[in-house]
Amino acid sequence: MGLAKRLRWVAVHPLTSSALLLLIVFPLVRLSAPEWRESAGGPATLHRLLAVSDLLQSYRVQAKQPPPQRWQQRLGTEEASRLWTASDGSIWWTAWLNGGSAVLLLPATASNRSSEQSMPRLVFADPGQASVFEQQSRKGRPPRSRLMKQCLTRLIEGPAVLWSAEALPTMAGPISALLQSASHGCLSLSRHGTRLSFRGVVASRPLDRAPAAAQWVAPESRWSERQPMTPVVHQSELVRLVSPRTDLLLGGLLDNASIKQSLETNFGLPLTTLKSLLDAPIQIRLESKDSGPFQAVLHLELQTTLKRHDLAAVLSRVGHALEERGLERRIEDVINPDGRSASPAVVWSRAGGASLGGWILPPSKDSPQGVSLSVGGPPLPLDRTSSSAGRELTLSVRPADLIKRDLMSQSWSASIREAGALQLRLVPLLRSKSDWQWMEGQLADP
Repeated sequence: MGLAKRLRWVAVHPLTSSALLLLIVFPLVRLSAPEWRESAGGPATLHRLLAVSDLLQSYRVQAKQPPPQRWQQRLGTEEASRLWTASDGSIWWTAWLNGGSAVLLLPATASNRSSEQSMPRLVFADPGQASVFEQQSRKGRPPRSRLMKQCLTRLIEGPAVLWSAEALPTMAGPISALLQSASHGCLSLSRHGTRLSFRGVVASRPLDRAPAAAQWVAPESRWSERQPMTPVVHQSELVRLVSPRTDLLLGGLLDNASIKQSLETNFGLPLTTLKSLLDAPIQIRLESKDSGPFQAVLHLELQTTLKRHDLAAVLSRVGHALEERGLERRIEDVINPDGRSASPAVVWSRAGGASLGGWILPPSKDSPQGVSLSVGGPPLPLDRTSSSAGRELTLSVRPADLIKRDLMSQSWSASIREAGALQLRLVPLLRSKSDWQWMEGQLADP
């Protein structure tokens, strides 16, 4: 992979990994076709499904639309159409079993011909799957935590999705390690015109282990309901992310021993330094470019607890590593936001070519110490007037524009790729426990 492609990968993937949180709402697992039936009944059956499922999603039947392909595959076209029409407004479920294909839990209807089918029924991929389910789910029991019980209520009452860490590799692929802070979760879904809204809980641990204080209530919910989410302001801004801690985005990387070893060996970044950097608040912007070798430039601002001379030493070690790889260093003056002064920026390029990135480390005796970094273009000076992250992580993305510039994978679902705007926020659910987060947001059509 050439340098330009490497830089583009670095610029895009840390950002699109945050958008992957939304892909959990749109699972892409394929279904099998054969049919099998079993009688089932309400919450008790969902308890059994929870015991053996990696992902469980509920939907509302909309009879004006054709029945889903998965219904036709399992039931046949005629039976699927009959049941779909008779079930208008009802809730049905899809569960992806541990390491297997999906199971459907279909609604009961008054037109069912026998009393045995007067309850919701399970439809398996084949008899073998039904047998495995029967054996593995015998120990299924009602949820223990209040939070999981509240999630189950959402799954019964309306469209919602529940997932576990085992589902992440299927949905997120090789960058699932970046999503450990949201490896478990439950979101309810609703559509208002062209906007799909979602809200619920994400966590680094199973929801059934949630403390008693954790419940389905949005922190500062009154404020959140009064303040609508706003789209990205600047037309050139494709992504904006503000986080109180960098490790919410990249903390999973330190779980990989080879990555830790590479950062220390090749760039002189020991684990203690990495942990200090990951504790820092971060602001990220991805801005489009109309000329040059790159489609966009990635800007990052960190507010670290490192002292300035320690942070300067870190950047110096990184600089020596870049020089050993053939990059050239130059110093450029960059105009500050006040328009009257300039900051010296370290800019890197290859053989006098276009800027590949750089950094600005302003003189300061304050703590935290700020630093501005960039990939794909010259760095920008720190904007000291910008608001801090506080306790919230906020993300704004323009997926359709990212797709046009080939900066977002075509493998994402059409709902993501075609959206004009994606906004979300993460807020700690409990002040004393950072591994439980409230998540809400919306996906808007162009």
